[in-house]
Amino acid sequence: PKANGKMRKLGIPTVADRVVQAALKAVLEPIFEADFKPCSYGFRPNRRAQDAIAEIQHMTTRGYEVVLEADIAACFDEIDHVALMDLLRVRVADKRLLALVKAFLHAG
Repeated sequence: PKANGKMRKLGIPTVADRVVQAALKAVLEPIFEADFKPCSYGFRPNRRAQDAIAEIQHMTTRGYEVVLEADIAACFDEIDHVALMDLLRVRVADKRLLALVKAFLHAG
């Protein structure tokens, strides 16, 4: 249970599913990584919280005084899977790969 007493369904992947997910990540990440802004640090390869902190420290030396911290609660629960699949289809043609992504989205 969560702090407010609500329950959330957990989808715990099997070892085989984790291997397939890692393979999907290896294929999809290079396709979409270039779309992200350099100031984005969450869930990015070769970017750590320490890198974000260093960037903030650097920006304070350049006169910036405001930092926005945001934690979007349960944001992954709210992603429209149909819209996400439509976006994937624009750049990914392999129907088997798309079917795997769709299956993992459905599984949670």
